[in-house]
Amino acid sequence: MAHIGFWHIALIVTVTSTVSAAYVAINCIPLIKCPQLLRLVETDRDSLQTIKVLRNSHCGYNGREPKVWCIQVYPYCKTPNGKAGRCMDVAKCDVLQDLMANVDDLGKVQTYIQNAKCKGMRSENSKDPICCPPDNDIRLTERPKILPDPEKGECGHQLTSKVFGGKNTELDEFPWAALIQYKWKSVYSTNCGGSLISSKYVVTAAHCVDNAAVRSVGNVANVILGEYDTRNITDCVHSHEITSCADPRLVVPVQEVIIHPNWHKKPPATVNVTFSDYIRPICLPPSSTVLRDGTQLMVTGWGQTETEDSSFVKLKTVLPVANKAECDRKYKNDKRLSVGDAMICVGGEEGRDSCSGDSGGPLMYVSQNDGEATWFLAGVVSFGPNQPCGVENYPGLYTYVPNYVDWIQATVQT
Repeated sequence: MAHIGFWHIALIVTVTSTVSAAYVAINCIPLIKCPQLLRLVETDRDSLQTIKVLRNSHCGYNGREPKVWCIQVYPYCKTPNGKAGRCMDVAKCDVLQDLMANVDDLGKVQTYIQNAKCKGMRSENSKDPICCPPDNDIRLTERPKILPDPEKGECGHQLTSKVFGGKNTELDEFPWAALIQYKWKSVYSTNCGGSLISSKYVVTAAHCVDNAAVRSVGNVANVILGEYDTRNITDCVHSHEITSCADPRLVVPVQEVIIHPNWHKKPPATVNVTFSDYIRPICLPPSSTVLRDGTQLMVTGWGQTETEDSSFVKLKTVLPVANKAECDRKYKNDKRLSVGDAMICVGGEEGRDSCSGDSGGPLMYVSQNDGEATWFLAGVVSFGPNQPCGVENYPGLYTYVPNYVDWIQATVQT
């Protein structure tokens, strides 16, 4: 009997590069500390050109040691605490050197250095350069926060007060819903959904971004956020002679795809995601979350409608949690698959389901506290039976996110 544990989730990274522009300094320093001139001496010491360069660069002595004017390029970067810094070898970072000489817990300093690496760069000694902070920037007791905190109201909130009801979404409803864009030669298409969980990460289904998907629809190129109607760049709605418009949708290149350990990784690119009324993250649920049979969940996306055509406008539907034992029996008979703990069965009501165009999209539950609604990511759309969408007594299968929360949290902290 096959088991569907191989239907895993994936994280799509959409994050600003650590390094941006560069700060260039020309300093009079000992020759042995100027890598480009020292390399010239070591490789072509006796040439007239080398002698001329060294003569023009000479700026004095440190005892008997010659000093030279050395051009040093320090790319700007952001420290783990979000402050502006400059990329350089850790040995040249006076702030960190002073800290290591005076702090009792060197382990905390090493943790800071590990989190402050300038990715994609190499220094002259072949070690990863670090983002050297300005004075008074380092807070060793704090780990850089990556995922938003539900307790602090940093996720799962939307402007609209609607919770259930209706088929079409509001303009600002479910601002974490994402579309995955693929590129085949010069043609772009959207075939899967996803959920924004922070300014850097989008959760989707692994089968949306694996090698089979690449062969079928092209490379994973971008994530589209803040989308409502796919026909428009800027979406507007008209009500009672009042026109309300959303911000233009945001198309962000994918930096990296991280698939659950049974899968593999994809190559990187970079981008930044800024939150707005129309782009916000959904909360990850506690790993201990249990959703009982009959619990009402919400699915949103641009997938197939009952006419089997994709919708231009973001839709939503309410679906109940189905009994797993009954669901397991149906899938064993139909697909010879066993429904494991990593999956949840949802739906099974005629005419109400998510369809193939919504693969990777969010399955959500809402928590009400003092009248305030907070949305949590309960699942990721995976697949359904070999039937049309919305078949009575035939629920769809969703990856159960609480089972993956520990992996997600560990992955985004590395």
